[in-house]
Amino acid sequence: MRTLKELFSQDEIEVIQKRVEELRKSELSYRGISEQISREFDVKLSKAMVLRWCKARTTRLTRQSE
Repeated sequence: MRTLKELFSQDEIEVIQKRVEELRKSELSYRGISEQISREFDVKLSKAMVLRWCKARTTRLTRQSE
């Protein structure tokens, strides 16, 4: 299983981030998202990283609406 550091491009990371957002919208837990990403992309993604990405997305959306 690969880690985020081993991914080849920013595009690949963005695809994974978008999938994380989709899974969170479906109300999957952070741990569940981490496990799903591992299965789909063969990438080890910690629960903490999932949380950071989801929080960063929320912050971006809040700033855009101001």
